[in-house]
Amino acid sequence: MGNEDDNNGNKWQDTLYIWDGIVTVDDKTAAGDKKMSDISVSWEGTWVPVDDCPDASKAAAPKRNAFAEYIDSDFLFSVSGTASALNDSEEERLFVAKLAEGDGWDMEQSGKKEKHTDKEHEVLVKSLRWSGNMYDQTENLIVAKGTNEFGPFVSVGWMRPGNRWTLARRYLSNENDPRVKWTLQELQDAIVKEAVELVEDSGQKKLTIPPWHNAVLHSDHQEATKRGEKRKHEEGDDGETTSQ
Repeated sequence: MGNEDDNNGNKWQDTLYIWDGIVTVDDKTAAGDKKMSDISVSWEGTWVPVDDCPDASKAAAPKRNAFAEYIDSDFLFSVSGTASALNDSEEERLFVAKLAEGDGWDMEQSGKKEKHTDKEHEVLVKSLRWSGNMYDQTENLIVAKGTNEFGPFVSVGWMRPGNRWTLARRYLSNENDPRVKWTLQELQDAIVKEAVELVEDSGQKKLTIPPWHNAVLHSDHQEATKRGEKRKHEEGDDGETTSQ
């Protein structure tokens, strides 16, 4: 990757990089209680590129063989670090996981695959483990941001059964992109504006799957538009629920 166009004349920032893998969490103290800070977290899996995709809504969630642990790809990643709760409120608790450690991730350049690491990679989640909460599906939403040798990036995705995280990473064209300066909470708020539907009769909060079908993840910055409280879900990939 770099600032140049690829061999097809497309900006590499128009590529979405979809990471999919299993998260392992060690939040137990010696006494068996759950820790709220310095929780060991690791995320391992594979990633696939979706080329020529400036419109994030055109990128479907990658399919995985039912008997495979990860999606089929030659590009591996293994990142780790620690997570801490942002507050003491059980109802409104959020965790930030800093995942800039570990082996890093594969990237192929000029026909050669090499390992790379992120200088910063912070992930905001409501829960470090799959809760199965289908009433408030915002609990499954994951957002992240960071930077590495290729520039700043933002990521959006969701948690799935088995503690599987699936996130799409978008590299930002330059430091003047307003998303570079957003906090994780601002990124989350922007995604929720378009990706969450409130069902009026039941109060259920439905999350669009995949959540990166959102203006916030387009290559060129665009403001998300608020969804109506009532909206019929489309069939197919755009209308899946978080029960996957």
